[in-house]
Amino acid sequence: GSGEAIMVFQKASFIKPAEAFDLMRKDYAPLFRRKFAVNGKQKCASIRVCGLGYAYYYLNGKPISKDLFTAPFSNYEKTLWYNEYDVSDLLVEGENVLAVCCGNGWYNEGISTVWEFHKAQWRDFPKFILELSVDDQTYLVSDGEWKYSLNSPVIYNQLRDGEY
Repeated sequence: GSGEAIMVFQKASFIKPAEAFDLMRKDYAPLFRRKFAVNGKQKCASIRVCGLGYAYYYLNGKPISKDLFTAPFSNYEKTLWYNEYDVSDLLVEGENVLAVCCGNGWYNEGISTVWEFHKAQWRDFPKFILELSVDDQTYLVSDGEWKYSLNSPVIYNQLRDGEY
């Protein structure tokens, strides 16, 4: 390679619920959604995503991938992993809706373990960052314009305890 760094998420920011975080609560699974319009026929569309704990992404009601439990664990103060997906077949001309359901994963571990993730400095609401590109142009990012709700159909989720 040329030694150039590939910069992603330059215009996007991590978003999470704008409410007080309670370290003792173990059931957070915030939901996010954003409507947007696409005018004209696009050639290709891709989305880059990173969820802290886990996040599942939907475009027009369909999952953007079959992947589960992404992104993988890391020291969230040093390394954040992201995935990129082709969503050309999911994007439609006119109104579109992106939706995200976040889960705790390793990021908001509420169970005592020998690794002491339940005491980690990074613990917070699960959150995500994303960047949608259409025809190689940044089209939509995670920002303050998204709607969110803590009233999720997922009423409890912990990595080693499962999900209700």
